[in-house]
Amino acid sequence: MDKQHFMKKNHKRIKSNPQQLSNVDVDSIIMVQPKGKPVYIWFKQDEYGNKAEMYERFYRPYSKLTLDYNEPSKTLTTSFHPFLTINNGTIVKATLLYTKNRRQIIVVREIIWFKGNYVFNQPCLPVLYQFAQYIKPVSNVSIIDSVCNLIPIYLPLMIPSAWLNSKHLTSGQKHKTVQYLDSLPYICYDVLNVNSDTTTSNMIRIEWSKFRKQLDKLIPWRRIFIVSKELSEDTYRLYTKDNNKSFEIVINNIRESRMMNRWFETVYGINCLDDIEESDYECDEKISECEIEFEKNGKQWIPLRLISKS
Repeated sequence: MDKQHFMKKNHKRIKSNPQQLSNVDVDSIIMVQPKGKPVYIWFKQDEYGNKAEMYERFYRPYSKLTLDYNEPSKTLTTSFHPFLTINNGTIVKATLLYTKNRRQIIVVREIIWFKGNYVFNQPCLPVLYQFAQYIKPVSNVSIIDSVCNLIPIYLPLMIPSAWLNSKHLTSGQKHKTVQYLDSLPYICYDVLNVNSDTTTSNMIRIEWSKFRKQLDKLIPWRRIFIVSKELSEDTYRLYTKDNNKSFEIVINNIRESRMMNRWFETVYGINCLDDIEESDYECDEKISECEIEFEKNGKQWIPLRLISKS
């Protein structure tokens, strides 16, 4: 899709937008596949010109398909480069689905033939990167509306596999990426893990529910607590929102200490102009509790943002 995620690899930012990936950018990716109806799309040429034919299934082995194949099909109104129809054309397995705004789209899953060459048993990443240059998803709403039966063709959302274990990405970036995955305009079905040696015939498939649980383990845990100030400096007690459990933490980072003091409106000393500005008021009531979101990093709970205070 057209949204971008970023990762740092060898101190460089690499876009993971599938339409902009190239075989020198990333050599291992994870493709997030949607849930929908499996179909086959054949980009081919006949006496009437270039066209894209949709089949529900094929009744011949993939390697034996020729242009005289005449099983029932439906001609798609879509947008693609005519180079895909060279020789016997290009055949892809795809998913036909409706997005949340009820638009029908096609998301590519596997490439079987590419410009007349049978590529099912060849490394699929180079073919995938080349195929991306020949499809033209239409983003202009007025064009889509004027051709009501136009069905755009997309590649699935792609994430560099190295992202999963990347220590260069901050927790916030990972959270934003996962939030984006959870808000995709379609229901996720599974993910395909592909590297430079993977062929279309032996892609590693992971069920979406299992993959989603793996992400939760890789991202630091965030939780909202009711927090009260203890007598000792930089010491706080965190209560779960149902008050069934509590524990004590000590803030040992200067930035986090100042942030917590600011939220509880307590000042132990004035060390800079920021402190003077933030403490220059009178307060008749003492802040007894704050609702704060924390992130767990190892055994440490790190305050992230103030939700409310009383």
